[in-house]
Amino acid sequence: MGVACNNVIGGDYKNGDIKVKGLRADKMILVTHGLLGKKEIPIDKSTVSKFQINTQQYQQNNVTIYFKDGKKSICSVTNDTLNKLQAIFS
Repeated sequence: MGVACNNVIGGDYKNGDIKVKGLRADKMILVTHGLLGKKEIPIDKSTVSKFQINTQQYQQNNVTIYFKDGKKSICSVTNDTLNKLQAIFS
């Protein structure tokens, strides 16, 4: 059984998915599925105050994303997604 990647594994948006979008794959969103349907939250400087790398392993990283509205999520992401996340906040 494989390990889930680009998913929210804990916190306020648990069981959400992290997706990379845009023509140049330069936009990132968090997709949640709830009682009111699907909700897309942009992951950028307007919605996120900071992110922290918790662990880095081969092909998988755990990061905590702190949102400006006070919510936070622990996510499991691939190296490629982590690189894009770092580029957004650099």
